Amino acid sequence: MRISKTDDVATDRVWLVWHTPALLQPGDAELDLLSSALSDGKDSRLYKALVHDQRIATDVSARQSSQAFESFFVIEATASDGHTADELVKAIDDVLIEARKTGISKDEIEVGLTSYEVGFFSGLTTIQGKADTLNNYNIRTGDPGYLAKDLDRYRKATDDGVTAALRTHLVPDKRLILSIGPEAK
Repeated sequence: MRISKTDDVATDRVWLVWHTPALLQPGDAELDLLSSALSDGKDSRLYKALVHDQRIATDVSARQSSQAFESFFVIEATASDGHTADELVKAIDDVLIEARKTGISKDEIEVGLTSYEVGFFSGLTTIQGKADTLNNYNIRTGDPGYLAKDLDRYRKATDDGVTAALRTHLVPDKRLILSIGPEAK
């Protein structure tokens, strides 16, 4: 499905969205790691292709938005001056096609895991952060000590598992594409 709208914006912006597994369910951690491989850092696949090499985007990001009952994976990008939403979607699709074909590497997963762990442990530096984390685990799993099991989801993720999550959940004909472009003058 595609929805295109206009607004008081300078350039086109696109969001590609897929339904994905809920928080703590199989595939959730792998999709978090995939989002890192796609958009964290200047060497990430989407940033390198769209911003650095082709220069058709000013920014691009990917994220697994994990929710209790159902999650969604989002890729969003802002077009550079003179480029369109259609160009962005095609370039994103090209990157995803290549990633499906070649797979996500162990090095990409390692970068994502490091990033995840830094954020995870940073969230535990305050008493409030610890309390929120333990409470969240207790509500979602019935086990306030689920922390080690949660970390293991990420630490046990493999390149094959992350690639399988990409191929299973980021299917081209099962997504929403939303684009917002400048109003005609």
